[in-house]
Amino acid sequence: MAGYLAVLSSCCEYRPVAEQAHVTVIFQDAAPTVRSIGPDEDKITDISLLIFDESGDAEDCLWLHNGSRSCTTDLLANKRYIFCACANFGYQVYADHMEELQEISFHMAYPDEYREGIPMAAVEEFFINEDCTIEMSLQRLMAKISIRMDRSRLDDDVEMNVRSARIGNCPRYVRPFIESSIDNED
Repeated sequence: MAGYLAVLSSCCEYRPVAEQAHVTVIFQDAAPTVRSIGPDEDKITDISLLIFDESGDAEDCLWLHNGSRSCTTDLLANKRYIFCACANFGYQVYADHMEELQEISFHMAYPDEYREGIPMAAVEEFFINEDCTIEMSLQRLMAKISIRMDRSRLDDDVEMNVRSARIGNCPRYVRPFIESSIDNED
């Protein structure tokens, strides 16, 4: 019996349970690239936040659909995580594994149809070792086009008006978590 206890005690080591870290995530919108921003350019109506562990498995998936720009979650401490966020899609985005993110696509509408805000996304990696607050910068998923006129060679009383502008070959779909490329001619 003494030999049995010795074997039992040697294979049942004490292993401390990994500690939790309370993480607050604050989302920053894309900074304007010109002096004046367009209407509702910084509007955020919903954000899907997907958090993956080092092996690419989903740890947490949060959906903020009330216009909030921050959320909290509890993760295991002393681990590296990949945070993926997309904003203004109008629905919750979810994936069980990071590889599934490559298949997520968003149908791009005309700019005047962005009543819910311009679609944005972000991917950042963080090492979480204790309770913390992290910031993620959301970036637009569509190009911003500005038409400017150089009036330096004109007198002050000369007036110019742009009556129309056409932009062609705009993408219809975007995949927020892979590099930009052309899939086909459409």
